[in-house]
Amino acid sequence: MKWSQLTCVCALSCAVAFGQAVSQISGTAKDDSGAVVPGVEITATQTETGAKRSVTTDETGSYILPNLPLGPYRLEASKAGFRSYVQTGIELQVGSNPVIPVVLGVARFPSPSKYRPPPLQWKREARASVP
Repeated sequence: MKWSQLTCVCALSCAVAFGQAVSQISGTAKDDSGAVVPGVEITATQTETGAKRSVTTDETGSYILPNLPLGPYRLEASKAGFRSYVQTGIELQVGSNPVIPVVLGVARFPSPSKYRPPPLQWKREARASVP
């Protein structure tokens, strides 16, 4: 075997041994009406290891989580005033770069009719009669 061939084989072996296959998850966060939602915290959790990566959507509602190790993931999205979004069963494989749209529903707050103030208490005062 020539030195150049041996060098090439060694270089390729090192690249495979030290390189790590990665993928990415990207998408856009919108509300129920289809309007983009900036400032949403997006978290990808690798379910086998518990490792987490988080980003915040930009002014166009877009996000990208690059360089994620391959494996199974859970994606969560949250922002104050909205219900949380969760998607499980995401499997990152070599060459897969899933685009996952996030749809956030508006949070439901208790209706004002459920609040009942305490009853008013009236005091009756006796008045003296003036002659």
